[in-house]
Order: sequence, then C-alpha cells, then structure tokens
Amino acid sequence: MFPRVVMSSQIRHLPVVCCIDCDHCFIFFLLPETKQTPIEEIHLLWQKHWLWKSYCAPEDQSEKTGMKPQQLV
Repeated sequence: MFPRVVMSSQIRHLPVVCCIDCDHCFIFFLLPETKQTPIEEIHLLWQKHWLWKSYCAPEDQSEKTGMKPQQLV
C-alpha cells in the first residue's frame, strides 16, 4: 500500500508490481505445498522443509522439549 500513496500516478504501477512480486516469491520459496495433505501430517512438511526444519523439533524429541502440539478434545 505504501508505494501507491508515495509515488506519483505516472510511475505508481512500478513499485506496486515490485511489492506483489516479492510477495509471490516469499510464498513460492518459503512456504511448503500443502495440497492434499491431511492436517495430521502438516507438521511433517515443516520438519522436511529446507528452512523451517531448524525451527521444528523431530517428533521423537518433541516430548522432551515440550514442543508437541496440543490435542483437541
């Protein structure tokens, strides 16, 4: 939104396109594909992803670190 307010109307479209392109790159490279993945297996995707695996504890260590997701009643 910021580029639309600051830039003049003649060049306003250029920074807007850059912002949209950055958003698409973030989504494409940093978020794993979850299509047709059961909700119970989503944590496995995060554990296998090249960036997010350093933030997710393996399932066997999750009980030791307390990072296990809570069960819904």
